[in-house]
Amino acid sequence: MRAAVSQRYQETVDFSEYEAKIKKLIDTHVGAGEVRQLSPPVNLLDEKERQKVLEENGKSAGSKADMIASATQHAIEQEMSKDPAFYKKFSKLLEEVIDAYHSGRIEALEALEKVKDISTKVVTHTDESIPKELIGKDMARRYYGCIQEPMAEYTLNNDKAGAEVSMQIVERMAQHKIRDWRINQDAINRMRGEIDDILFEIADKYGISIPLDTLDGIIDRCIEVAIANED
Repeated sequence: MRAAVSQRYQETVDFSEYEAKIKKLIDTHVGAGEVRQLSPPVNLLDEKERQKVLEENGKSAGSKADMIASATQHAIEQEMSKDPAFYKKFSKLLEEVIDAYHSGRIEALEALEKVKDISTKVVTHTDESIPKELIGKDMARRYYGCIQEPMAEYTLNNDKAGAEVSMQIVERMAQHKIRDWRINQDAINRMRGEIDDILFEIADKYGISIPLDTLDGIIDRCIEVAIANED
């Protein structure tokens, strides 16, 4: 039972300090010879493993939905710093589907299909809502996520402006990615200066005024995302 629950909800609990007592209890009252190892979490990045969960007999659609949702949430948590806007969006969508299923607003099969769709988008890093100018431009998309929410108020939801900013950030930051730049404060400061210049240029071009604290927040997020995505 513990293994099944762990697998369904992707929870791994350290029972090492209790293992001897649990083993004795089981030996005395159940007759089991040993404490079984917990089932490992589902690896969403392994297509075969993911498909195996979906095709596994004996598990209900609801159980499969919970397993895939939990594995997806785990993947989101692992990758969150690389693209916060993207992963927060799909984490929220995932929570809404599971909440709707457990509250009875949607059936298990519908929940499973929705969870599968969200899972696929998370694993493939796919979002159809991004501007067409950013298709195929992975890092620009990630920077777009850093600026779209704080800039929306000042650009009147002008996706073109956001796309333009994010593509310029990629281009200009590349000039300062010297060896070990992540721990080189001078290099980071030069990157911050580049982003600051870009934002002022775009503000002047579109005739908008952006508060300094908003600018600083965007710059901070862009630097954090750049560092998180550096191999």
